[in-house]
Amino acid sequence: MNEDRPGDQNQNRDEDMQRREGAPGGESTEPEMEGFQPTDLSRLFGAESSPPPTESEAAWLSERATERENVTPRKLYEKEVKVMAVYEQQTAFNGARAFFVQLRDNAGREIKVYVGLPEATSISMATEGINFRRPLTHDLTKMIIERMGWKIERITIDDLYNETFYAKLSLVKGNEVVDIDCRPSDAIALALRSKAPIYVAEEVLAAASRDETSSEEGDAPE
Repeated sequence: MNEDRPGDQNQNRDEDMQRREGAPGGESTEPEMEGFQPTDLSRLFGAESSPPPTESEAAWLSERATERENVTPRKLYEKEVKVMAVYEQQTAFNGARAFFVQLRDNAGREIKVYVGLPEATSISMATEGINFRRPLTHDLTKMIIERMGWKIERITIDDLYNETFYAKLSLVKGNEVVDIDCRPSDAIALALRSKAPIYVAEEVLAAASRDETSSEEGDAPE
């Protein structure tokens, strides 16, 4: 059995640490990645000054700028409307049943918002003051909103695109206001239950009411 003297042990330990930590001069003894230089990071994260977009990229960006979520917010000039009634009609195309909510502003302009059967039933129940012992979907949604400390301040039908209406539900808690995108049918059902006002953007109201006078079919369903 060989025993090293204390001085030899220290010398061997120092030599091992030197081999592991690196050679003199701070150069690492670990193998380097072949073909990789620090400047190659630009290939991963991009250079500090990117080249201008190509013609095809510029065209793609131009198309994206016209999408609803990328355009600058516009003034809506909202008009308050009232729910006149919920109607059922038989379509001329295949005789299927369709349901719509008739909205009217103070100037007498009317628009039709087509809804599904469940939403039509819910809106009709709210206008007639019919309540169930257990909360239905829109009753439950209203309860959740209020239990969380929020209040339904208003709803706004703010866009009409490809014959489809779009709406926002405005919630308020203290000084905080949150706008939530939703279907007009759900927004109307919640507004009626909360006694909240219903608004329609002037541009939407003008376009939809003009379509009503020029076509007996009205607007397409949601």
